[in-house]
Amino acid sequence: MGRYVIRRLLQMIPVFIGATLLIFLMVNVMGDPIAGLCGDRQCDPATASQLRHDLGLDKPVWQQYLTYMGNLFTGDFGTAFNGESV
Repeated sequence: MGRYVIRRLLQMIPVFIGATLLIFLMVNVMGDPIAGLCGDRQCDPATASQLRHDLGLDKPVWQQYLTYMGNLFTGDFGTAFNGESV
């Protein structure tokens, strides 16, 4: 019984990593999130560049994923669009 529980817990690790990677990539494929923040009007290029830097979108995808995982493990889910902490 104990080996079964340990085996199932160890199987949970790759499933968790795979699920979070799939969700992360599905969100990233949707397009430029900065365009969604600006609404119908075009963002100023300097503002868009600053937002990308603030949100970490100027980093490679693998670095964004590692930051995402680190934030998940520390309980930091970011901020909502209204500026409140999630």
